[in-house]
Amino acid sequence: MRKIRFIAVAALMAMGTSAFAQFTNVNSSGTTAASGSKGWNSFYLQWNPSKIKYDVYSYDFTGLTLGLNRFISLAPSTPIFLEAGGAIQYSYGDKNHYQINALSFKVPLNLTYNWQVSNVFAIAPYAGLTARINAWGRYKYKDDDYYYGESKGNLFSSDEGGAKRFQVGWQAGANFKFNKVYIGASYGTDFNKFDDGDGKIHTTSVTLGFIF
Repeated sequence: MRKIRFIAVAALMAMGTSAFAQFTNVNSSGTTAASGSKGWNSFYLQWNPSKIKYDVYSYDFTGLTLGLNRFISLAPSTPIFLEAGGAIQYSYGDKNHYQINALSFKVPLNLTYNWQVSNVFAIAPYAGLTARINAWGRYKYKDDDYYYGESKGNLFSSDEGGAKRFQVGWQAGANFKFNKVYIGASYGTDFNKFDDGDGKIHTTSVTLGFIF
């Protein structure tokens, strides 16, 4: 698992270096969302129905993400772009008397192919990695039917299951662009475990974005 995490982080660092180099050479005044030839920026809202899958059960929760991305042209004659940016995600779950609230920061790095179907419509499939920093999290457990009563605390405390602060995962999906607006969907999982158990987060994302 440490080897997989090292490879994923190394890939993120390499792609991030490439993104910075490309970004410094992109002329933002020449950006055109219609043709997609020189890259574009986007602001988006995502709905993230997710679950932590363990060997014998799963825990469902929901996330909402706000993000800002830059799509950077990698080749003048080919519509391939590097998508890099940042986002903040709030997550909430309430299942089997167990409630969680969490706040995370995400850095996605995707390769996108922009297929321009017409002057106003394009399909952009993508795949890549996301690094996530879990900045804050709380849990609460309440069950009046048993002796447990109510307990609450820090989701990332080693005494309470030890949720991880840093995670890396993959995702693949597609965006459908209509002039300055796009919708999209994706699916992905984390490489490393969410906590001291064997659970990993699986996420479906539905996106509404605006191009500028």
